Amino acid sequence: MVKGFLVWLAVALAALSGCQSGSGSQEEPPPRVQLIPKGPEDAVEEKGIDAVPESDAIYLEWFPVNDMDLVAYDIFRQANDSSGTFIKVGSVQRQFENEVLPTSFIDSTVSLNVRYYYYVEARDEAGLSSEPSEKTSYMLVDKPSLQSPSGVMQDTLFVWDFSENYVPLEFVFRLERKEGENFVPFHLYVGDLQFNLLAHQEWGMHRLQLFNLPPGFYRWRIDVLGSEPNQGAESNWKTFVVQP
Repeated sequence: MVKGFLVWLAVALAALSGCQSGSGSQEEPPPRVQLIPKGPEDAVEEKGIDAVPESDAIYLEWFPVNDMDLVAYDIFRQANDSSGTFIKVGSVQRQFENEVLPTSFIDSTVSLNVRYYYYVEARDEAGLSSEPSEKTSYMLVDKPSLQSPSGVMQDTLFVWDFSENYVPLEFVFRLERKEGENFVPFHLYVGDLQFNLLAHQEWGMHRLQLFNLPPGFYRWRIDVLGSEPNQGAESNWKTFVVQP
């Protein structure tokens, strides 16, 4: 009798242990990724989705996900329609243990004048993915081409050309000065082309509300402001020197 009870008790405890183990082994997916909202086009520090000056590409940025088991962020994209089928266009993956995962991605496989929609998922060691983030979008247009100043500054004119395909109503003039090893913002101006919708532009420093350039190394660029939200372009940087 006692032996039979002990056998029954052992079986019951094993079954209970198996139930507890099964319920505890259920994995939870990572938290949902939160995209960084796009900041104002004329902000000193640009945030969120944007064009990049180095190439015809789109930059995407999000907040880090708090999950110790996180191994990757997967980026999904769809052209022209936010309700279509999204495909994975890239991943930001952890290469080494305890590495901090980057929280940005540059998509260089894009075309001009096409609106691309994106969302991001977080993925953990078990292969589980979070819910998709909210969607965001961007459309690139043609970059401006900067002419001068370049090299040693010879005069006080800033000269550039917008593409004949896209002359914007507004632009942002950005000027940075080198301090140590880095360039830091020096001057920012939002220009209005309402009465001068020409591809070729020549602006004096006074017109750009820039009245003084101390000696040093500088770089400048022109950002195109599109006629739609999240639309635009950024020229390549052009560097120059102001001699003492």
